Amino acid sequence: MKQTILALLVLCISMNDSLRAQENLSITAPGIIPAPLNMEENGGSGCYFFSIQNVNLPGYPNAGDTEIQIEMNNITPPNGLDDLSSDLSPSHYTWSYDAATNSYLGVQTLPIGFLYSEVITVCFDVTTDSQCPIENNGHTVTGIVINGEDGNTDDNVAASFTCTDNITALPIDLLAFVGKNHEGKTHLNWITASEINNSHFIIERSTNGAHFEEIGKVEGNGTTLDISHYTFVDDNPTAGENYYRLRQYDFDNTNELSNIVFVEFDSPRANIYPNPASNFLRFQNIEIGSSLEIYRMDGQRISEQTVENGTINVSQLEQGTYIFKVVSPTGALELVEKIIIT
Repeated sequence: MKQTILALLVLCISMNDSLRAQENLSITAPGIIPAPLNMEENGGSGCYFFSIQNVNLPGYPNAGDTEIQIEMNNITPPNGLDDLSSDLSPSHYTWSYDAATNSYLGVQTLPIGFLYSEVITVCFDVTTDSQCPIENNGHTVTGIVINGEDGNTDDNVAASFTCTDNITALPIDLLAFVGKNHEGKTHLNWITASEINNSHFIIERSTNGAHFEEIGKVEGNGTTLDISHYTFVDDNPTAGENYYRLRQYDFDNTNELSNIVFVEFDSPRANIYPNPASNFLRFQNIEIGSSLEIYRMDGQRISEQTVENGTINVSQLEQGTYIFKVVSPTGALELVEKIIIT
């Protein structure tokens, strides 16, 4: 059983008691994604986030200089400083990471005033397994405001705990995946609620819903707790039925498939003209290689040939009415038309 205790120590340093009295920092209990963590070879990976707030009355002086320390045990940010982020740009703190002590230090560099709030996110790997208990198992995230509080210690200490479990990791939380026909192109849109180690998406298309081919790629957002919006445009959808799906890849090349969306485009109508005709007939929207059969009105087939170009010579046919039947190379019926030869 690993012992994972993260201490978030907020040290508020002021130049005088008057200024210190206006500081009223508090820490909101951290959240952890995913919860529980997913069992992997390294014991699991995820992100935690917490909110630092100052809730003074309007007109009070800004809080003095503060420092935030994040200590980690049996949890390691694999990319060091790059695994810490803030919802503010820039953060009100300048951050550093000490690999020797496996801890972050944030030194306040911007003013913190009335209704200040900042969310800090740290992503990490764990090295051992901890089964999920019903109650707190000691694998905790703890935040403490040491100075600058208002005497109410309830809002100056926040704790949470996490554990690993043997459920399959879902690298993305896909909220929606939709497609639509817009001006002859397919517009695909999808939304993720969160992402963990999301490398990229491969967009796949099928004309029958069974056999798919790759038609594009969209880069993912790695690891994020924010909602992400994605879009892709298929400039050349096929006439008729189009089926689309996403193949999402993790950084370790594992992948998951999304649901399938269906978008339909009207097929151009096959046509033979002119009608009546005397010398040549022309084909429109008929696939080269299709089979052309010509029948008399009594049902007798008098000709069968392959469509090799856009025209056919009918001058050898006697005057009368004929049935022209066109079948695609795949066996699909493309056209049955009554043609008058003059």
